[in-house]
Amino acid sequence: MLFADIILPVYLVRNLTYSVPEEMEDTVSEGMLVSVPLGPRKVYTGVVKCLHHEKPEHSPRALLGPADSGQKIDRRQLAFWEWMSSYYLCTEGEIFKAAMPALLKPARMEPGGEPAEPVKKKRRRKTIPEPTELLPLDRVVLPALSAAQQQAESEIRTGWASKQVVLLHGVTSSGKTEIYFRFIRETLEQGRQVLYLLPEIALTAQMIDRLKKVFGNRVAVYHSRHTDRQRADVWRSLSDASENGPDIILGVRSSVFLPFKRLGLVIVDEEHENSYKQTDPPPRYHARDAAIVLASLHDARVLLGSATPSFESYYNARKGKYALVRLTERYGGAQLPVCTVADMRGCRGLFHPVLAAKMRDALSRGRQVMLFQNLRGFAPYMQCDVCGGIVRCGNCDVSLTYHRALHALVCHYCGAVVPETQICPACRAPALRSVGYGTERIEAEVLRLFPEAHTARLDLDATRRKGDYERVLSDFSSRETDVLIGTQMIAKGLDSSHVHLIGVLQADRLLNIPDFRAYERGFQLMEQVSGRAGRRDEAGEVVIQTSDVYHPLLQFVSSHDYEGVFRMQMQERYQFVYPPFCRMIRFTLRHRNETLTAQAAAVFAEQLRSMASCPVLGPQAAAVPRVRQNCLQQLVLKIPRDMPLPDVKRGIVERMRALNAMPAYRQVVILADVDPQ
Repeated sequence: MLFADIILPVYLVRNLTYSVPEEMEDTVSEGMLVSVPLGPRKVYTGVVKCLHHEKPEHSPRALLGPADSGQKIDRRQLAFWEWMSSYYLCTEGEIFKAAMPALLKPARMEPGGEPAEPVKKKRRRKTIPEPTELLPLDRVVLPALSAAQQQAESEIRTGWASKQVVLLHGVTSSGKTEIYFRFIRETLEQGRQVLYLLPEIALTAQMIDRLKKVFGNRVAVYHSRHTDRQRADVWRSLSDASENGPDIILGVRSSVFLPFKRLGLVIVDEEHENSYKQTDPPPRYHARDAAIVLASLHDARVLLGSATPSFESYYNARKGKYALVRLTERYGGAQLPVCTVADMRGCRGLFHPVLAAKMRDALSRGRQVMLFQNLRGFAPYMQCDVCGGIVRCGNCDVSLTYHRALHALVCHYCGAVVPETQICPACRAPALRSVGYGTERIEAEVLRLFPEAHTARLDLDATRRKGDYERVLSDFSSRETDVLIGTQMIAKGLDSSHVHLIGVLQADRLLNIPDFRAYERGFQLMEQVSGRAGRRDEAGEVVIQTSDVYHPLLQFVSSHDYEGVFRMQMQERYQFVYPPFCRMIRFTLRHRNETLTAQAAAVFAEQLRSMASCPVLGPQAAAVPRVRQNCLQQLVLKIPRDMPLPDVKRGIVERMRALNAMPAYRQVVILADVDPQ
């Protein structure tokens, strides 16, 4: 009798085995989507992982038949899922759930049963049919490259001759995108496909216009803001391997799960961005690293690009694992901006006099200004002048952020909203006042000081509705906006020739985060946002406001010295054994009972310490010890580079299961984050 191991889109410790009905034995195959029963009345769509004749100990239930979608997961996708499951300590079912649009893996209920998955009623939208003819490649026209770009293009080709992965380290506004386009056209001429990854959904709006202007209808977009039907259409067009299907997929991290048949090139733009790392729900994968593995399964080339590469990627390139290509000059001879560090000690206002004067000068000359503050809202918290108490969230151990536009205090962790009030919840005195400042307050201050200026904000609050992000960028590009205030969203990909001045407010917030990557992230953010200035003829200016003007990182930012900060951080990480000199896994244990969570974390830590000679840090309460009424304990496992990773991870999985097998800790949730960012 024939049996099939089935991957189901639910959390299961292992795949379930089903019997194959006699009438299906000649048609069933590995990767096929099938309908299977689970529980008394639920019916799921699953994937046939493998077929065999080994009868399980229990009496298996039978497959119900092929799934209605008619889709199939090919062997390379299954191999990719298997690698991801092993590396990121998750189940193949969790990967299946994340990988495939829900429309292609429907779940249903038998009469009298409950839905297998929540069904959300959505208004059905008419999808745009795929064009019948693709733009001929001989009509693709690319702009001429500068001498520096041509040199970089040549070095990338040389790098691919010996390495699968090339890291392009090009300064801001050096023209990396034009080089990408050259290799995209070359890949299409070879009859192969391109995956173009971006770190944020918002950035796809800018890039899709540039790609379609050059490559026409050969481009498709894939991300979670599209409807499930739109994503299913892209999946089908790739799975069917239609000649008129898209050759270029522009997408974010979830695009690595698409069913490519002819993948020839993977481009990971802004590869340093931690947005490429999935946090919740699982699988907690890093799209850059996963894309490299995906490319290897397809014998495809990989091009990583950034003005501020992640230190791990740059270390790999310096050590010869990747090929390294540098592009050190801006396109068209533009100069990198001049940086000024402004001492905020003794300064009472939001803007240092130097920044305020430069803003006034830039606006008077018709230039644009960008102000960077990595904190949204009006103020980070509200404090009572009588008792000193701070208004906190009832579900999480964090202060509530004041949003003046909403007339409310909002928790940025659980989303709880409390109406604006002046009454202190602790002492009942009418003495609450806002403390600190976010992007909302900065915008209000700009309008007070420069009432004639047209301002806009670019943060999560200002871009919640569809089209908001594109509208803000369009207004800024057309110079309808004079001053753009934003969070890290303004540091990514924005290209305007009229931006002269950048203000980095409260740089200290970026420098004093309790994380070993704080200096790396701080340098990347400040250098990237600085790179928005002076991208054409006139050199731009950057003013960095801080209370620590002699901080070494600010000296590196002022001189645009990536190599210097990289060397400094590598010395520290080597001394204290942090990546790239070890591998890291962070475990978070979660339960509503604080004492039980701490006890479970202590037991789990001892289990890990008994496994191998791997240093274990913790356990201790998380930086935010309570989120959504759940208490959080964390510990970190450092794995030496010379230790066999598969063996260590098998031991970890055994100990995770052993802890949950203990009656006292059965309800404790253990979350494993491999290579935490």
